[in-house]
Amino acid sequence: MSLERKQHADLVRHRELNALRRLMIQRGKTEALPNDEAASQQTSAFVSSKAIGKIDALEAQMNQQLFAHGADKNADTGGFQLTQIQGFDSAAQTTQSMTTQASEPSIVQQAGEHFANGKTQLAQTLLEHAIGERGQQYDRVPTWLALFDLYRASDQMDHFEALALDFAIRFGRSPPSWVSLPQQAAQAEREHDGAATDDTTSMGWIAPAQLAQSDLFALEAAVQAAMKAPRQLAVDWQAFAGAGADAGQWRLLKMALQYVASQPVHCSVQGMAELEQLFDPESAESSLARLALLRCQNRAQIFEDAAIDYSVQFEISPPDWIRPECRFEVVSTAGLPVVLATKLSVLPPELYGTLDAAHAVKLLAAFVPTNGMVIRCDRLVRCDPVATMAIARFAQAAKAQDIQIELQGVHRVLAAYFALQNLYDNAKVTIRRD
Repeated sequence: MSLERKQHADLVRHRELNALRRLMIQRGKTEALPNDEAASQQTSAFVSSKAIGKIDALEAQMNQQLFAHGADKNADTGGFQLTQIQGFDSAAQTTQSMTTQASEPSIVQQAGEHFANGKTQLAQTLLEHAIGERGQQYDRVPTWLALFDLYRASDQMDHFEALALDFAIRFGRSPPSWVSLPQQAAQAEREHDGAATDDTTSMGWIAPAQLAQSDLFALEAAVQAAMKAPRQLAVDWQAFAGAGADAGQWRLLKMALQYVASQPVHCSVQGMAELEQLFDPESAESSLARLALLRCQNRAQIFEDAAIDYSVQFEISPPDWIRPECRFEVVSTAGLPVVLATKLSVLPPELYGTLDAAHAVKLLAAFVPTNGMVIRCDRLVRCDPVATMAIARFAQAAKAQDIQIELQGVHRVLAAYFALQNLYDNAKVTIRRD
């Protein structure tokens, strides 16, 4: 038996012993006879005291065995600290909590950790025992729903339907409906692959007069498709003229240019002269957008000069120079024709499938954090620990910029693991509702 399971079993035994103490005390109070009340109370108190003494001795022996095992430096403690469990206080009629009890993960969190590490059967067994007739979570609907989600994530329709019948009988309400998360993840894979390859002959993006978040998604899709083809990406900024008075527009422009600069894509750009005339030297957001454009153009010296001017004027540290991955080639208005990126299937940000570190980093790299950003997660099956760390770093970086993001539709076992990894501190996590 692993130490973790042994600790759990010992905790159950301690609780049983405390309950037995209560029973002995109550029996000592109720067994007194009316005709000989004093003698009966004295006898009952003696018997109860003797029985409680035996219980205390048994509990002390259990603690001694537990600490003898924990004192072995070579023993595998599984990351848990051994803390002595206090006995029942007959005067206070209460059980003192362990010092580590508040920090112990819940049953669903333990199952989530096993599942994240690929131990699906262990996670399943833990939840099934928890909701069994003798389980601690027999009456807790959230634990039942977590097991439903685990069956969905592991594509176990037969187990799901059997549990649905038990759920309906036990709680008198309709169970969740069956959904295969692996099948949905496969569909998500096809959709995102299709969005990147809808147009491989001519790819481009035209900036509208006013930028919106959906325009940035379209630009991302066009960049990804151009890199996968691989093809040259045609970009046209001519229509954007006259929209520079809005600070929000400068912020979106900066994010669009920063994204392009971070991708190894070859861009044929129209409307560059018109775009450069729009920048407002009195606006901090406009100056940051201009620095992003200079980076796209790989103009390091001019970037450094402009960064110094920005720092002096606004008394704010400027962004550091980072060599761009993209290649900007300026063309005239009569140059290459630009094809609207609406030919591409523009999809919202989504985490899907079974994520390892490489897959998670690839998906997250395509996201441009914006305040109120919602990342779809209802087709996300599992995240291994390193992938979860990558998501946590992404959320933490967004929070550092005062950007609130939401991971929407996460299944319960995965959401419990996210809570265990403190991801909730940096992102809003909403649980799927079906």
